[in-house]
Amino acid sequence: MRKRAVRPRRGGGHGAPHVGVRGAGHVLAAGFKYFLEGSGIEELLQEIEPKAASREAKAEFVIYHATFDAYPAWLQDLPNK
Repeated sequence: MRKRAVRPRRGGGHGAPHVGVRGAGHVLAAGFKYFLEGSGIEELLQEIEPKAASREAKAEFVIYHATFDAYPAWLQDLPNK
């Protein structure tokens, strides 16, 4: 199942970055506060594509980058394909 990325509206807000997000009420109610656009995830997956990475490693890579806004140190340890 493919999940749809949700983007905040520009200029909306009341000070919170996720206020004004359309179609994401249930996501916000669940406590999520950060959204990744589909294109951002695709760019990250392109970065790790030359590496011999499992699906789990790719998921961890995307999650790490979303959490820390940086590449994980272990990325350099992965061998190339």
